[in-house]
Amino acid sequence: MSTVSHLEGLVVNVITGLLKQNEAARTVVEFTTDAGNRLSGSDSPSNRDLVKVVVLGETFLLRLIPDETDVRFVARLRSEFADFIAESSFGWGELRE
Repeated sequence: MSTVSHLEGLVVNVITGLLKQNEAARTVVEFTTDAGNRLSGSDSPSNRDLVKVVVLGETFLLRLIPDETDVRFVARLRSEFADFIAESSFGWGELRE
C-alpha cells in the first residue's frame, strides 16, 4: 500500500461505482487510526488503520493491510462494500456490482 491520498482515490472509484448518485453525494470517506485519529494524505497506513465510509448515516469500516497490493485492496473493498450496501437500510437486499 502507499499513501492515504493514493488509497482515497481507489476508495472513491469503488464506492461511486457501487452507490447510486444520490447516495454518493451524501457520502463521507476518511482514514483513521483504530483510536479514531484522522490520517493525513501523506501518511502511510499501518495495520491499525481503517478506511471509514459513512453513507446516509450508516458507517462502513475496513481495516487497511499495509502489504496489500492495489488490486487486492480494490477487490476486497468492492466485495465488503457490496455486502455493506445489501445489509444497509438504503440498499437492503440489493446486490450491486
